[in-house]
Amino acid sequence: MTSKNFRVLLLSPLLILSGCNPFCEDDFKEREGLTQLSERQGQWDSLGYRDYVLSYTGSCFGCDGTVTVMIENGAIQNALQVNAQGQEANLPDVDTLSFTTVDSIFEYIDARDQSVDVLKVSYDSSLGYPSSVYVDHMTNRQYCDGSGSDTVDDEISYSFEIVLTQ
Repeated sequence: MTSKNFRVLLLSPLLILSGCNPFCEDDFKEREGLTQLSERQGQWDSLGYRDYVLSYTGSCFGCDGTVTVMIENGAIQNALQVNAQGQEANLPDVDTLSFTTVDSIFEYIDARDQSVDVLKVSYDSSLGYPSSVYVDHMTNRQYCDGSGSDTVDDEISYSFEIVLTQ
């Protein structure tokens, strides 16, 4: 063992005991697909689609079913939810929906960029809209001050599909 390795071995317990744990995760952030966000939003915007059907499914603790929103001339015309048993219901109060347009998906991603630990986005290659979004608000980890988080079931993933109607 070299003297340099020996010093590192001796100093490691002292660093950890003093609160300077090199393995802690105060600044943990995992990102995928965010460098493409504005480019992909520009791609979607440049196509000018204002008539489409947006369908999305959330996968999380307590999520249930698929939501389909019909957009005509940029405005919501109708919204339906199909639950896990295949039962369909109109959603008269669209203000309660997580997403109502493709723009609202982009806004959701942008709003969470700095506030969540993990954010992963995939895009439809031909239209540019986000085809999937994965969010983990707080990962289970050890903080540098010695505290920890054991948050469970705060992860959510969405898959999106767009069908153009014109």
